[in-house]
Amino acid sequence: MPKLSTDRGAVITTAALILLFDQILKFLFYNKALIKENIALIKGVLYIVPASQNPGIAFGLLQGYGRFFAIPVFIIISLIVFLYLKPNCKKPILQWGLLLILAGALSNLIDRIIHGWVIDYLLLNKFPYSFNIADTSILTGVGLIIIDIVKCKKQILK
Repeated sequence: MPKLSTDRGAVITTAALILLFDQILKFLFYNKALIKENIALIKGVLYIVPASQNPGIAFGLLQGYGRFFAIPVFIIISLIVFLYLKPNCKKPILQWGLLLILAGALSNLIDRIIHGWVIDYLLLNKFPYSFNIADTSILTGVGLIIIDIVKCKKQILK
C-alpha cells in the first residue's frame, strides 16, 4: 500500500479541493439542472442522477431535521479542527481521515445553511438512497480513522 503524504499542506489542499469540487457539482446539478436523467459513470454500478434534496442525514434518515443538524455538525467540525491542530496529530492516516471528514462535513454544512437540506447527485445501483462526494469523503475519512485505531490496538497488544 502506498504511503500517505505527511505534508499538511498537501492534506489540507486535497480536502479543500474535495469541498470545492463537491460544491461546484452541487451548484451545476441542482441550480443549473444539467442532469435530466441518470448517466452511468460505471455502467451497472455508479450513476450521476438528477440532483435531489436530502432533508435528513446520511441515507435519508431523520427526514425534516436538516437545519437542526447544522449545530452538531458545527461541533464535530470544531472537534476535528482541534484534533488536527494538536501537535501529536502526525500520523498520516489520522491526518487524512480527519480532513476528509472535515471536507465532507463542511460541504454538507454549507448546503444545510443555504438550503436546509443536502444536495445529492450520485447513486449506486440497487442502493435506495443517493449521495454526494462529501458523503463519500466522510465515509472514507471514517474508514481511515478506523484503520488507524485498529493499527494502534495491534501495536499495543504486541
